[in-house]
Amino acid sequence: MIRNITLISILLAGLLYLLNKNFPGALSDRDNILHILQSVLVLSIIALGVSRKNFDAGFLLKGTMVWLSIALVIVSGYSYRFQLTNYYQTILGNIIPSMGTQGEEGEVAFRAGSNGHFTIQSKVNGQKVTFLLDTGATRVALTAQDAKRAGFSIDRLNYDQSVSTANGTSYFAIVTIGEIRIGDITINNVPAFVAKSGLDSSLLGMSFLSRLKEYEVKQDTLTFRK
Repeated sequence: MIRNITLISILLAGLLYLLNKNFPGALSDRDNILHILQSVLVLSIIALGVSRKNFDAGFLLKGTMVWLSIALVIVSGYSYRFQLTNYYQTILGNIIPSMGTQGEEGEVAFRAGSNGHFTIQSKVNGQKVTFLLDTGATRVALTAQDAKRAGFSIDRLNYDQSVSTANGTSYFAIVTIGEIRIGDITINNVPAFVAKSGLDSSLLGMSFLSRLKEYEVKQDTLTFRK
């Protein structure tokens, strides 16, 4: 059996080489690759069945049916990958509210947490940042830790803006965020503050929200539309 598997591997390598040489585009298409793999799997089962000392038609039939079933699952999963992704995101959006649920293009919805607040997972300059929705904040505000993760040199910022809070006076630096991405919504060049200290969570304020086509809160659901 090991000899047969080795032979099949050599033949497969030769087949791939010839395909790539004579048909350069054959291996660049995922559908073509899936068809090739399906054919190789079926032929491998047939070859192993035929090569057994005592040819077993039942073994050959069972093996072929198993691999055909696997191939069918793979092809079906690939064909419906976008629908499955949306279904998966919907489930996660209900289990983890901050992940949100992707609706139509340019629409993302979030459910309120148990405390009634909306937390929103995003990517700031390509890095993961979780915001707390704050419609009363004029700008997006980043904690020092989130700002550092997003690529800002927090030790070199000029913290010349002061804000009075319940915990005392906090100091902020003015920055511009290159990109904030939430679901499939992307806003570029967003004015923001970076807190030197005293900010427990990054805040998603009006400098982002005002750039949306619409945002609304109905009952316990927040929806962004771009």
